[in-house]
Amino acid sequence: MRKLPGIIKARRISKGLTQKQFASMVGRSQQLVQKWENGTGMPTSKQLKVVSEVLDIPIGNLIDSDDDQVSENNFEDVDTDQVDKINVRPQRHLTSSLLVEVPFLSVKAQSSPDRIVLNNCQVDTGETHPVLSELIDKRHEHLVVTVPNHSMEPELRQDTRVLCRHVEPNDIPHESGAVYVVMYTGRLVVKRIRTNDIRTNNTLTLHSDNEKFGQIVITPQEIECMWRVLFKIYEPVH
Repeated sequence: MRKLPGIIKARRISKGLTQKQFASMVGRSQQLVQKWENGTGMPTSKQLKVVSEVLDIPIGNLIDSDDDQVSENNFEDVDTDQVDKINVRPQRHLTSSLLVEVPFLSVKAQSSPDRIVLNNCQVDTGETHPVLSELIDKRHEHLVVTVPNHSMEPELRQDTRVLCRHVEPNDIPHESGAVYVVMYTGRLVVKRIRTNDIRTNNTLTLHSDNEKFGQIVITPQEIECMWRVLFKIYEPVH
């Protein structure tokens, strides 16, 4: 598995960015970017989020690449060009307080959702997935789901893992313009809701981005649970 410094550098170069340009885009100094790329410094969780957005890499890919990269021998990522005094202290590993464990719904678990989705749409598969804590809204339940097939390509490729937020039943008639994980009549799918016709026609159309997979029309009475897709947290390299 490639380490974080190599991934940042390779992705920056592939996008045709100089270190100076990349530093400007992430709001940091070129000196700090050099540290990220040579492994003498690591991005903080907030910086990692910006890096993922600028380089167009799911945060989960960067977290997975970190592995044991950050240790007690590395120092807090301080931008010396932007502070007068350097406060040096051990860098926390990404698997500590920066991450939370979220219920994980793998492709295998999706084959029998009625067995693992409990009352109030609580999911218990016995598996969890690490997610950056700042992506979690503590007011809502969250779930990590593996996209099971090619129906949502090109945006969501098969085996991409996405972070989802639970949609309360009363809010379902108002949800649209995004991708959702929908459980209905014992089946679970990842589809897009373009317009919500529940209040007008008492139906909800679930669209595939890949036209080969078509669409599904259901009634609100058939919906058991719904989660809104928020972020890609891992995307396989094909």
